[in-house]
Amino acid sequence: VITDKVVKQLGLIATGMSVVSTANGTVNQPTYIVDIQLPNNVTIKDVTVTGVAALSGNCDVLIGMDIINIGDFSITNNNGVTCMSFRIPSSHEIDYVKNPTWKHGQQANTQKNTDKFANVSRNAPCPCDSGKKFKHCHGK
Repeated sequence: VITDKVVKQLGLIATGMSVVSTANGTVNQPTYIVDIQLPNNVTIKDVTVTGVAALSGNCDVLIGMDIINIGDFSITNNNGVTCMSFRIPSSHEIDYVKNPTWKHGQQANTQKNTDKFANVSRNAPCPCDSGKKFKHCHGK
């Protein structure tokens, strides 16, 4: 999805129309064909996007699942720092549920714990109880 502001800045010409469902019903919106270049200089060519008047917040482009599904997307929060990462092509499955870093029933620690991994030998078991060596887990 792109805003009218982006359409105007890029001088895009509509290539079709799309029916969009909103909280107030359905509306017809123009569609455009664009190339999307990601921050890592990967370009996805010939993406059909829908134009809208505006998006909430300070945002003019909304990347959809059609783009996210061609790669790996992950959101992490380590030591209070949130990181969103995306890569194309996908290199392997990331499943935080299948491979949890805490045991079933254990309470998640929401407080910052910066010294939990301090002074851990790379060949020692990881303090997160994953069963892996520290160098293959949180010591990467």
